[in-house]
Formats: sequence, structure tokens, C-alpha cells
Amino acid sequence: PETGLYEVGVHEKAIAALESLLFAKYQMFRNVYWHHAVRAATGLYKRIVEEAVRGRLIDPEDLIGPTDEELLYELSRRGLDSKDEIGRRIARRWIPALRHRKLPKRALELTAADLSGREVESWAIGDSPQKRAVEDELAKELGLESGEVIIDFPVKQAMFQLDLLVQRRNGTVQRLGLEGVEGVLDLPRVARELYTTARVLRVFTMERREIAADTVLERITRPLAAG
Repeated sequence: PETGLYEVGVHEKAIAALESLLFAKYQMFRNVYWHHAVRAATGLYKRIVEEAVRGRLIDPEDLIGPTDEELLYELSRRGLDSKDEIGRRIARRWIPALRHRKLPKRALELTAADLSGREVESWAIGDSPQKRAVEDELAKELGLESGEVIIDFPVKQAMFQLDLLVQRRNGTVQRLGLEGVEGVLDLPRVARELYTTARVLRVFTMERREIAADTVLERITRPLAAG
């Protein structure tokens, strides 16, 4: 290449193998990383830590260093000694639930088809005060405590990343990156469609509940802009 450095490259004949690799990565996200049980456990762990900091059970700087298990042990110990409701809830309910895999339940699950024509608000994808306010509003409506509803819409901006050289059948060499190579691999379209299919909007509740789709959609989504 122009850099003068050695790089990994493949022949155009190997594109089929690359496509298989990309699809395998998609399946890992869909069936493992973004599986509902994994997302429920992740959501509960994050909520435990979030509430522990919020309730001053632990300082943010103390989160750096300990393993997950060490942190849970310390939060459990402090929570049991706490006179605060948040501390007791963490130590007596949430941490035991996580350890014994009594995970939050799916109260609602919406696929890409269910979200057709609508866009999830950016503040509802990550952690934000606005999202937490909606979660607690839903919790109150469902007869649950603050923090016992979790809205989850996983995001991975660069699920498919490629940066390697491809030798075409005519002998020329092209770089295969995120923009793909016309006539070889339409990566942007493939990546967009697989990413959209893999993502599922879920609402988890600490106790089994059901939520109507419209109840959530009207709060955290908006119609897609025309065009």
C-alpha cells in the first residue's frame, strides 16, 4: 500500500469468507451480547451501581479497581449496615437477585418491525436524567419502586469494522473499509440492515408486569422525519 507498510490483504475470492465472518459477528450480538438474559443482568448490575452512587453508599472513585464480585460484596456489606432505604433494597433484594439469576422480567419487547416509522429519542438510548424520569414514572404506574423499571435499547455504533486490502481479479488493489467496495461488498447497506435487525427495545421490570407498547412509544420515540 501507499504507506509502505505490510498489511493484511485478501483476494477478491475471499470476500465470501469475510461475509460469513461479519454475519457470525452479527449472530454473536443478536444471540449472545444482546440476548434478553444478558441485557437483563447487565441492566440490573448497572442499576445497582447507579443507585449505590446516587444513595451515597459508595463514592464514584471507589468504582475504579475492584472486580465486579468485589464491588458487589462491598455494596452488599455497606447496604446491610445502611439505614437508608436504597441501601437496604440494594443489599437485600437486588444483589441477591443478581447472584441467584432472578433477573428483571421483560414487560415489553419491540423489534425493528415494531418500531417501523418511529425513532427512539437519543436521550432514551444511553443513561440520562430524562430516561430515568420516564422509568420511574412507569414504575409508579406499575406499582413498583423507583429504579425497578429499566428501559434498554442496546447501541454499538461500529458493529462491523473492516480495514484491509482486497486484490481484485484484474490485479488492482483496493482498500475495503466502512464504505465497502462497489460490486464486491456493499458494507454500509449490509451493516445497517443487520444492525437494525439485531437491536431490540426492551422494558425490564423487577417484578413481572406487562406494558402496552403505546405507553412506551409515546414517551421515548418520535415519528421518523419525512425523506
